[in-house]
Amino acid sequence: MDSIKNYSLQEFLKQSPKVIEDYLNVLKHLEEGKLKTQLADLTLREVELLKKSIDDEDEIINVVSIVEKLSEEQVLKLKILEFFPLVKAIRSQLEKLIAREENNLTPKFPDEKFELVEGGKRLQRFGIWNVVNSLAGGDILKFDAILNLKYDKVFTKLLLDKELNDIQHEISKRNKQY
Repeated sequence: MDSIKNYSLQEFLKQSPKVIEDYLNVLKHLEEGKLKTQLADLTLREVELLKKSIDDEDEIINVVSIVEKLSEEQVLKLKILEFFPLVKAIRSQLEKLIAREENNLTPKFPDEKFELVEGGKRLQRFGIWNVVNSLAGGDILKFDAILNLKYDKVFTKLLLDKELNDIQHEISKRNKQY
């Protein structure tokens, strides 16, 4: 391929599969774009939707629409040299958010009884609903309010809860020693 025509996304999607494949092999090397909204500033609901949708080619327009606060029609009008760097930036931020969750929200002291009955494995199928249920104190009427909180606020609350649990465990452990 000698040069790239900067199609609108809508025009690009009408090209032959061969042209699309050739372009994608080049476009994947573009640098990340600059997002209007940082993912941590989105709601918990939006971030969870992005996590589920980022690898679904049928949802990628919706993903960019959510992050960039554009209609799907506006996303389709974006030039490919703008669209694909945005997708790359979204992927990168999602990877960082997920790594941040894994690195910071894993308890120092796992509950042995909980692990003994494979509690984590059994509840894993409920995904984000475990967190929402916990933050709502089991009150289903509060679920939507929690999902509509900013992701960063929810993350901070979970980090606080994790730290408090770790401190409580350390205190309990010390009390048993004396």
